Amino acid sequence: MPHGWPDYFMTLPKENIYGTTDVLELLARLKMLSPGLRRGNIFWIDFFEIVGGTWNYSFLYHTPQLYRTITNPAFGVTHPYFKWSYPGIGWVKFETETLMPPATTVAIECYFISDTYLNSFTIGYYLKGEEYTYYYEFNVNISLDAFKWRKSKDEYIIEQKYLQAHLFTEHPRYIRLGFDISKNKYTYVMLNSNIHIAPDFEVIPERRNDYNVATFTFTYVSTAYMPGFTPLCAAIYIND
Repeated sequence: MPHGWPDYFMTLPKENIYGTTDVLELLARLKMLSPGLRRGNIFWIDFFEIVGGTWNYSFLYHTPQLYRTITNPAFGVTHPYFKWSYPGIGWVKFETETLMPPATTVAIECYFISDTYLNSFTIGYYLKGEEYTYYYEFNVNISLDAFKWRKSKDEYIIEQKYLQAHLFTEHPRYIRLGFDISKNKYTYVMLNSNIHIAPDFEVIPERRNDYNVATFTFTYVSTAYMPGFTPLCAAIYIND
């Protein structure tokens, strides 16, 4: 029974049944869907409440300890926490498969925490068709003050940017990448509260025989002493 309505709520007129009767209760039940740009229709979303779950994790250099943490339960009760217990490079990539989105404007986003200095991170969405695969991928290299937009398998568009490294450390951070599948072009990237318009170029597909599926991927890199990383939320929007 919705808060503030009687037990016979479902007998009320249709416009009331489907109306938003209590916004606060709705938010409490659905949780916070997006901490950043709130537009578009949700196509897929995951809160990392189950350690592992449908995600595939891969590591380079050193394998971290994997914990379930309740320190920053931004969206769910727990989240995975990757902690490297020795000096070295903290590198983790996680990916999962989703259905193919329609040919429209799409946005992918990730909300995360790095409890140490962050060198770079990459967000991507790979659309694997029967003949071609389109790689929409964006890299933020904080060490080099650069953005890298993937154009093709071996070509990237690089933009020099002044990136304040402290803005990507300790506090929850947010990235959202927008692109237009119908035009094979990027539209924008949003870092925390700052939106950057994408350069104008077409993504060149790679010819391959695959099946109709899409892959969401995120990569974290830190060379800090004993780095730690917590993914909080990942989402895909259409009609962005």
